[in-house]
Amino acid sequence: MPALVYVITGFLDSGKTSLIKETLEDAEFTADNNKTLIIQFEEGEVSFSKDWLDSHNADSVSLNFEEFNEEKMEELNKQFSPQQIFIELNGLISVEQFLKTKLIKGWLIVQILTTIDASTFISYMNNLKSYMYEIIKYTQTIIFNRVDKNISKRILRNNIKAVNREAQIIYINKENKVENYDINDLPFDLTSNCIDISNDDYGLWYMDALENMSRYNNKQIIIRGKFLEKIEKLQHSFILGRYAMVCCANDMQQIAITVTGVNVSQMKLNDWYEVEGTLRSVDRGDGSSTLVLYASKIQTTLAPQYEFVEFN
Repeated sequence: MPALVYVITGFLDSGKTSLIKETLEDAEFTADNNKTLIIQFEEGEVSFSKDWLDSHNADSVSLNFEEFNEEKMEELNKQFSPQQIFIELNGLISVEQFLKTKLIKGWLIVQILTTIDASTFISYMNNLKSYMYEIIKYTQTIIFNRVDKNISKRILRNNIKAVNREAQIIYINKENKVENYDINDLPFDLTSNCIDISNDDYGLWYMDALENMSRYNNKQIIIRGKFLEKIEKLQHSFILGRYAMVCCANDMQQIAITVTGVNVSQMKLNDWYEVEGTLRSVDRGDGSSTLVLYASKIQTTLAPQYEFVEFN
């Protein structure tokens, strides 16, 4: 049987060590009493005492990332004979660089988890976008710690889903309790006869519509965006939307929707338009669905002051 490897990423003091401790203190997870090796590339506020390690059938080693090669892995494997391994990366190690590191035969990565301090997340997204993009891109599970009533889970979720739609997201409050995600945390009224999506709310609306298509099926809506693309051989349909800078200026992602029922020949590519119409769920032909906006009214509009989509 291979030794199962769990990779924990995140900034210093975001809760990585605490996550490992809580996992090994979970009776269900440790029911088989597997031998555990914890490899740390940094030491935070929380540490592992010898008594704690002994009581949980675990060993812990601290390394510099430069030491982490096949020879060192073979040495650790021989010394500890682990059945499961937790690797705690520090905030300066590139996740992509780590994933390029060849693990020895018998070590198998089964999950990448990322811990994030919810209270500083938006600041990091604004100021360290490329790093946040990388740790979000590769993870399977995001754990937001220190969530309180002043922090919108909708904003946290949409920023994650813009980069990694498959990631599972868990919210932990300051009392270390799991909180549920409130799908009603929206800045616009879904019950109105016609939902008017402001420029500032476009990203929030788009991500919610992507995940909750049925909520918007047959809804009247007004949205504003740029004429991004023509659709070949269709004279009455086009792609309306905006761009999101998910990592850096060279990594732009379309946040867009198909609009139909208009005369494309009278429109100009890259101009901005306000469209009112009805959203309808349409079968793609491969078993999945997408939303299409059937326009009843369209007019040119001014571009917003900041054209790139934000999710906060």
